[in-house]
Amino acid sequence: MTGNKGKFEEARIVLSKFGIEPHMIDLDIDEPQTDSIDYVSKVTALSSFDALKAPLFVEDAGLFIHALRDFPGVFSAYVYSTIGLDGILKLMEGISDRTASFKSAVGFTCPAISPRVLLFEGKVDGTIAGSPKGSGGFGFDPIFISRDSRVTYAQMKAEDKCKTSHRARAMESMGAYLSSHLELIK
Repeated sequence: MTGNKGKFEEARIVLSKFGIEPHMIDLDIDEPQTDSIDYVSKVTALSSFDALKAPLFVEDAGLFIHALRDFPGVFSAYVYSTIGLDGILKLMEGISDRTASFKSAVGFTCPAISPRVLLFEGKVDGTIAGSPKGSGGFGFDPIFISRDSRVTYAQMKAEDKCKTSHRARAMESMGAYLSSHLELIK
């Protein structure tokens, strides 16, 4: 469940390894306003299931900048759409601690598998670059450098990002779990 083509493409690449072919659906579901990406994923999955009555997953993610007390966090999409990369970099001016984390929470619901929403999480630690670099990816990808890399997510090929990103880690966990339940989600 997403209207974000970049998120969908990452999910498609990762889940294809498990024989899962996701379909992109953009529902107009209100997300709860909270400071927890886990809660947003769970509640949005339940609301989406109520609308579609079909197995589905939703993903919520955030960039958590440690020196900014984990801002923008769960509000990352809003912050990106309002102040963008330049705004975040302006907030980081003069700050030497550039450590950050990208976190992803995937809420999956299918009553035939579980009566509750299953949550799969992924996290990647890294740093905020001094300036945007690269033209790939989306969102804050041009300023995030994973701890295990020397380039931003936006400088990576999609296939390489999908080997290490926060979203890929959450999708890998979900794909591994669902691979033994494929007959129930088709």
